[in-house]
Amino acid sequence: MPHSTEQKIKLLVLYDLLCRFTDDNHALNTDEIIVLLAEKNISVSRKILLQDIALLNEYGYEVLSYKKKYHYYYVVNRHFDAAEISLLTDAVQASKLSGAQKQSLTNKLMSTMGDIKRRRLLLPLILEQCPNGTIDISFTQ
Repeated sequence: MPHSTEQKIKLLVLYDLLCRFTDDNHALNTDEIIVLLAEKNISVSRKILLQDIALLNEYGYEVLSYKKKYHYYYVVNRHFDAAEISLLTDAVQASKLSGAQKQSLTNKLMSTMGDIKRRRLLLPLILEQCPNGTIDISFTQ
């Protein structure tokens, strides 16, 4: 295996992809992970991918798996769960920060979640910038 920059950061990219695209209800199979890594110019075989996931688990990065027709992998543990993110976002929105600061902090909080849960959390929420610089929050049905 060549030791290009992409190969050197493979484990970081692998864990980042699993955090972003998986949760306890949405897993990725081996082929899907290989395709996502290939999009980042990282080539990996199935055998090496299994070793990489085992290495992540060995060093405390919990990657869970199950087998149906294929092996599926997902990450459940996050720094914050959806309820905590929602609570922190509400606190930021209720603060006396400027609209840009509120949006920046909200985006940072949301980035700690996986893409699937972030979309689910944002679905009922519409943030609108008001002329006076505040942010109006309205919920959709």
